[in-house]
Amino acid sequence: MNDDLKLHTRIEVSEGVLLLHYRVENLAQRDVYLLNRVPNRALEANPDIVYVELLRDQKLVAVSKKIPAIPPGMNPTMPIAPYVTAVRAGESFTETVRLPLPVHEYREYEEVQETGHTATYRAIQFTLAYYWSVAGMQERKQQIVPGVEVLIPQPPPGTQISVQELQGPVQSVEIAVFEPMATGGR
Repeated sequence: MNDDLKLHTRIEVSEGVLLLHYRVENLAQRDVYLLNRVPNRALEANPDIVYVELLRDQKLVAVSKKIPAIPPGMNPTMPIAPYVTAVRAGESFTETVRLPLPVHEYREYEEVQETGHTATYRAIQFTLAYYWSVAGMQERKQQIVPGVEVLIPQPPPGTQISVQELQGPVQSVEIAVFEPMATGGR
């Protein structure tokens, strides 16, 4: 884990909802941008929209807020990336994700499968993508769709941003999931 950026997670299951509490501490002398505002297909974002992958062989629910992988054979004209939250130098950010039970898989670029069954998984892990501010970074706010204003960091021309990931520990907890019918290769 990065010494300047700490991820703390806590999981609860309460009244038919999985609660994933996370906190990011920025101990660095520069700002960091969390890729934590995952948009839905209408480009809206709220804390409860996350990518969920069920790792069947491990009975693990992998929850993430990051740039989603593009499935083999797909070539979208514009890859999807989450909107960002700035965490200023020396500050922290806290958020709670609420997922109704059973938890459903959600992956960008793929259709939701309607057929399957309920199963019990035994663990969960949270991954959060981020990138650091660079010298000369500018920020602007823009309304993407009515009612959704986002922060858009702009690095100086020619400057590349390195997206990295924080990964929380695997936490043991029984979670009801909706396990779709297996398809080829999964």
